[in-house]
Amino acid sequence: SVVSWGRDYEPFARARDEAVEKIFKDSGTSVFTARDHLLFEPHEILKNDEAGQFYQIYSPFAKKWFALMNGPAGEARLEREASGKSQSFNINWKEIKKAGDFPFDDALEKFVERNQKHVTVPIPEAGFFEASKELKKFRGKMTAYKDKRDFPAAAATSGLSLFLKNGSLTVPQILKNLKLENVSMKKEDGPARFAKELVWREFYYSILFHRPQVEHESFLAKYRDIQWKKNEKYFERWIEGTTGFPIVDAGMRELLTTGRMHNRVRMIVASFLTKDLLIDWRRGENHFMKYLLDGDLAANNGGWQWAASTGCDPQPYFRIFNPWLQGMKFDPEGLYIKKFIPELRGTPAKVLHDSDADRTSWKYPKPLVDHSEQRDKALGLYKNSL
Repeated sequence: SVVSWGRDYEPFARARDEAVEKIFKDSGTSVFTARDHLLFEPHEILKNDEAGQFYQIYSPFAKKWFALMNGPAGEARLEREASGKSQSFNINWKEIKKAGDFPFDDALEKFVERNQKHVTVPIPEAGFFEASKELKKFRGKMTAYKDKRDFPAAAATSGLSLFLKNGSLTVPQILKNLKLENVSMKKEDGPARFAKELVWREFYYSILFHRPQVEHESFLAKYRDIQWKKNEKYFERWIEGTTGFPIVDAGMRELLTTGRMHNRVRMIVASFLTKDLLIDWRRGENHFMKYLLDGDLAANNGGWQWAASTGCDPQPYFRIFNPWLQGMKFDPEGLYIKKFIPELRGTPAKVLHDSDADRTSWKYPKPLVDHSEQRDKALGLYKNSL
């Protein structure tokens, strides 16, 4: 008599849910939907609490988000979450299937059998129990999160984005489990820094909800007519991880072989595609969504538009990451680079980060472009669109 589901906020999901709701209601079945993976839904954090007046800058959005979390509404929601004890259904899927009158085939098994041949990376276990293990691991690393999270070889990030994406965890569950409910926005320690990253996720969901067209176009109108280059050779080399820029190539090969990529490296490769190779951010965003195990439309779109300077509250267009300096700063010993680029494992670290060094003796390609020259071209590209 009643069908229920957790609300989603992506354009396709909203249209799908509206259509399904109509089908049920037309057939006389009631529908109940509820807030699910976000602590606060997009319609709950608005300027002056006015409908449609959504925040376009992260800081005021975060300020209101933290105020609500520390207020009665946030406290009530977090109190309802599990505080350390895993909960499960009284009956599991295997037991249901054993029932003699069970009328359905196992759709999941059929799906896996049909699609397994297309899978090229290891698929990790999903579900709340697996997510709980990652939560427990991260709890001991959270203090160092602020100082180590940008170093891809340090394994200092939470690894929870995958579980948020596949529905194994919600933001409220993470906050409660990691005891972050009293964190203040003014703090800058590890727990506070991590909580702010969760807020970025909810901020990007708000942007996508209120401005769904960002899925296909730049948030900032002034950058919608940028004349991006259509260099297929450059794009393919970027995808393959053979650009000749070690930190970029390591990130792209990590993506191809594992379905993951460290967040700092995501920013580096996104900046490189848009501001060194001058290729449309939408092509990079689409590639990420095809390969990332934690590919989430709101966060992925927000991150790419931030890097390309076309989104809400982005980095300025003239802030262009130097991939040589980024590699030297965040992977100084080359541990991350060497992990994913085996041909460079015998290369001295200083050679990895030297733009003028010859790495061809290690059977590694020369840099595809000159960063300084491409930087100047990028500045011209953005200025011409203003």
